Amino acid sequence: MKKLFFSIFVVVALFAVVGAPVAFAAPEDIGDLGLPTDVPTSGTDLIGRIDIIGNWVFAIFLSISLIYIVIAAFQFITGAGDPAKVTEARQKLIYAAIGIAIALLAGGFDDILRSVLVG
Repeated sequence: MKKLFFSIFVVVALFAVVGAPVAFAAPEDIGDLGLPTDVPTSGTDLIGRIDIIGNWVFAIFLSISLIYIVIAAFQFITGAGDPAKVTEARQKLIYAAIGIAIALLAGGFDDILRSVLVG
């Protein structure tokens, strides 16, 4: 149980050290995030919106997948050969791989849509 709490503490401390500069560099106004606020009036505007949404989904899924990889690595290390913990860590790695695949599809979805619509 101590190993679990220690590993959770290490992960939280790592994210606090890495995330602090990002939190302090956050924009003050939501308009600074580059998110559109008006309705698209043409197909090019719509594809541009899909590109922005795809980039956000890419970033979110990729960051969650990386967190899963780190957690799985800690479970592999702290599992000490316990088959249940190793299986759980492998399952998390599979989830991370699926998340990375979804992130890659979301990042390229606008290009796929553009090539299908334009011909």
